[in-house]
Amino acid sequence: MFPKDLFEKNIVVDSEVKRNIVNLRESVDLFDDLSDNPDDQAVAIHVESETKKDIQTFGPAPIYKGFVYNTAITYPFITEPFLDTRFGNGSYGVWYGSMDLETTIYETCYHIFRAILSVEDHPEIVKQERAIYSVHCDGIFIDLSGKVKDYPEMVSDDYSFCNLIGKKIQKEGHPGIFYASARTKGNNLAVFNPKVLSNPLNNCYLTYIFSTRNKIIRIEREVDKEFLTIDAENAFGF
Repeated sequence: MFPKDLFEKNIVVDSEVKRNIVNLRESVDLFDDLSDNPDDQAVAIHVESETKKDIQTFGPAPIYKGFVYNTAITYPFITEPFLDTRFGNGSYGVWYGSMDLETTIYETCYHIFRAILSVEDHPEIVKQERAIYSVHCDGIFIDLSGKVKDYPEMVSDDYSFCNLIGKKIQKEGHPGIFYASARTKGNNLAVFNPKVLSNPLNNCYLTYIFSTRNKIIRIEREVDKEFLTIDAENAFGF
């Protein structure tokens, strides 16, 4: 089914990968709405701790560490295996990360802006807060990053070809795929096995501000301070 040269190269990844997800800049006490009594909140935290001992091996503050681990690593495997993505056909979970900050920004901005524009009567300004996690990855991946010239389907918005690749690689038990971004010159990881991911750390917070009228995306790393601006029409063809 596939050309023999497509899977001829592997790459060892032993580095930090950027995971970009929806999150709030200001943390929220997950138990403060249970009761106004601090003793009741303490009981709730204790129960949470006891029921999640399996995720308390990541250092101090086990609840926070467990929350970060689930948020930054296990979430797509547990709650999103049904999603149809570039390398996922909806029957298994896929964790996506980028090798650098700019790539993950462009990747997420493209998909979010496309979703916004698909809604009839969308607002002129849309804001979304994001969190960037640095997650250590250690594994041997199928390297498809140099295959775009011969197989342009690798960066197509039609995921049919990539879905077939993902299904094959996941079924064979490989940790995942190292591949070229369709939005920048950077590279991404599609991970099928969460065991190669560890030590998630909050890297920074970002705010995306989408202007649907002039097709401009403003990214702020600090509140009200421009970090990056993307012309969506030139960058994505919107």
